[in-house]
Amino acid sequence: MSVGTWDETPVIIDGEDGQVLLLDEHEDDELIASGLAHFTALLLALHRGLRMLSTRVNEHDAYVIRTYVDDLLSAIDRRGAQYDGWTRQLSPGRGDA
Repeated sequence: MSVGTWDETPVIIDGEDGQVLLLDEHEDDELIASGLAHFTALLLALHRGLRMLSTRVNEHDAYVIRTYVDDLLSAIDRRGAQYDGWTRQLSPGRGDA
């Protein structure tokens, strides 16, 4: 079942085990969350991190926020958080630094 796109790549829910995957025509599909509930929680954590980064006052604060969000993502879904797209959104130069 398709649920949208991420960086112009289709996001699907695997019908067998409920994992949320990026559908890749040329390579193996990439796991971005262990399930829909995890995916939703990861999105909320990422959104919280992006909002926190928009209010930071210096680079040290930004580092602390990025570390906090990275730890939070891993706590929510260790396997899904391994997808680099989660932390790429928080990288310096993405409008937050």
